[in-house]
Amino acid sequence: MKRVILLLFTAAALGTLVVPAGAEPYWYAYEGNDLPENEGWQRFWGNDDGPFEGDGAIRTVENGILTMDSMYSQRVYDYACHYLYGELDPDPGELFVAEWRVYVEDWVSDQGARD
Repeated sequence: MKRVILLLFTAAALGTLVVPAGAEPYWYAYEGNDLPENEGWQRFWGNDDGPFEGDGAIRTVENGILTMDSMYSQRVYDYACHYLYGELDPDPGELFVAEWRVYVEDWVSDQGARD
């Protein structure tokens, strides 16, 4: 009889335990394996003539590092972005963390002299 009561008590205890639902983590990353536009990002570039004019920066990917070199002209721009369109919607209690690293080796000020 004690075994039956113990078994019922154990079954009732297991039945009342709440198992937390495991949320699947999501993230959007660029790891430097290829050019960003080949990994789902959008590339935007241009010059004084307007968007998508000219070649943009000289871009290379080597050892997981994307290099965007626009030092040949102050009139070019080049960048990549990833639009989320509501896909990034953490639930209450969840945490959103953004992380990036950038290294600027050389630059030119708006006066034209290197700083």
